Amino acid sequence: MSAGTAVALRDGGVWGQAYPEPQFDDVFEVLESRWLKEKHLRMKVRKDGCVFSAIQFNAPQRETG
Repeated sequence: MSAGTAVALRDGGVWGQAYPEPQFDDVFEVLESRWLKEKHLRMKVRKDGCVFSAIQFNAPQRETG
């Protein structure tokens, strides 16, 4: 990760007590996803054989169809 990417992640969102600042940015295979309160996207993702839980707060809604 470049210093510019690290700064963008640090400055890019609101991080709370229970939600630490992101530590990486990469491309993942999405195994599962579901909407929480029609606003946040909860996912199970995989990279290099490792599975991670992820959440995107205030995720943009994708149009279907």
